[in-house]
Amino acid sequence: MKFIKKNYKYILFVIGIFVLNVFLISIRSDISWNHRIILCGINLLVFLVFSFIFYKKEKMKIEKVFLIMFIPISITFCALMPVNQVPDEFSHFMRAYEISEGNLVTTNHKWDASICDTIGNNKYTDILKHIKIKTSSKKALYYYDNTSLYSFVCYIPQALGVRLAKIVGFNILGQAYLGRLFNLAVFIAIMFFAIKLIPYKKECILIITFLPIVIQEAISLSPDALTIATAVLFVSSILYFKNNKDEKFTKMQFMYLAILSVILSLCKIVYLPICLLLFLLPKEKFSSLKKKNILIIALAIFVVAINLIWLNITSQFLPYRDDVNSSEQLKFIFNHIPQYIILVFRTYDRITLDLIFNSLGRGLGWYNMFLSYLYMIPLTFIFVVMYLTNNYEKINLKKYEKLLILFITLSVIFLISTSLYLQWTPIGSDEISGIQGRYFIPLFPVLAFLSTKMKVTPKINWSNKYLYMFLLGLDYYALTVILFKFM
Repeated sequence: MKFIKKNYKYILFVIGIFVLNVFLISIRSDISWNHRIILCGINLLVFLVFSFIFYKKEKMKIEKVFLIMFIPISITFCALMPVNQVPDEFSHFMRAYEISEGNLVTTNHKWDASICDTIGNNKYTDILKHIKIKTSSKKALYYYDNTSLYSFVCYIPQALGVRLAKIVGFNILGQAYLGRLFNLAVFIAIMFFAIKLIPYKKECILIITFLPIVIQEAISLSPDALTIATAVLFVSSILYFKNNKDEKFTKMQFMYLAILSVILSLCKIVYLPICLLLFLLPKEKFSSLKKKNILIIALAIFVVAINLIWLNITSQFLPYRDDVNSSEQLKFIFNHIPQYIILVFRTYDRITLDLIFNSLGRGLGWYNMFLSYLYMIPLTFIFVVMYLTNNYEKINLKKYEKLLILFITLSVIFLISTSLYLQWTPIGSDEISGIQGRYFIPLFPVLAFLSTKMKVTPKINWSNKYLYMFLLGLDYYALTVILFKFM
């Protein structure tokens, strides 16, 4: 009785999340009541175990909480989400497949004919039927120009998994899943280090990691996993070095940041402006301000040059559509800059609300699975509040530094919009096609800078066990939505 009286708020919160999940499971008619009761029972068991862990280990380091929660949740996601139910995963598998063969640049579109039989099944029963399909000597033509553009760098984890699966003798489906697991393992390792490294707002990084859309990308063959993880690690590293400005940079430390910059830009060139965060490094880290500027500018030139070389090599794979003409679209931008800016604003005016919810994970898969607003609205509220509270007093950004961050944010948004306008938007369209919320996730850690030591933001003493249980409930609910879809 004393225990209940002392912890009644936490107990009521856990019960509330559990009841919400039971309600959301029970109103679905996709599967039988017997299955729904079983899912509710598993939900109860999961909540009891984790609520007890977080109560007993309330002071546990956040990076350890990340491992305890993320590993079982992500592996379950990987098992329940069929291959190619994450956008463009078939094309990503083909790119990883050819890299595992030693082809860093696409030279051949003819591959094992059995691939199509095993990749892209919509139901668990289909997977079971095709799980024994082995590799074939027959060749079939597969086009994946959209992923042929991507650098081999962002497919190294997947390619290693596929290669090992080939050596062991796994069939096509086994190769795809081992590629997924290697991608997931690299994501977990990078995110663990990033959460451990960042000096403040660790909860913000934890929320990003447990967004259903982020977990979906992490368990897939998509390079988005490495892109998001690298962006988070890069921001965490900048904050770490800015927090320890009295220590001089070593050559290895600067080389470390340089490698992260190259990887991030090669994953997707639209995120290249994030590398400008290097200018936020304190001059005390260098022997002089002049040396700081020379090193960063030289690195920027090097990174841009590498990306231009890669674009020149792979420009032949630019996606072709009858109703899209990239050169004409580019001419329109240069000749009608005001009209293009209006076009961009018109697009975001129409889609901003959906974009916000989808960037947090409302739409999963090929945007054919949707999470309830009963979760998405409080998730959005928690996300915003966590960013605007618990400021770290040691880091005080100057006005020009915040302007730089704002410039980086707007530049990335503009580049994402323009790349989609050039490649996917039909001529004469009154809005940009193909904008998806997941494209903006690498910007989330950048926003952690903007709320440093702001007078308008209060300091709130959060009890993280509430946050952990909310994220657990959210992801368990997302798993049940996936399960309903493919049973």
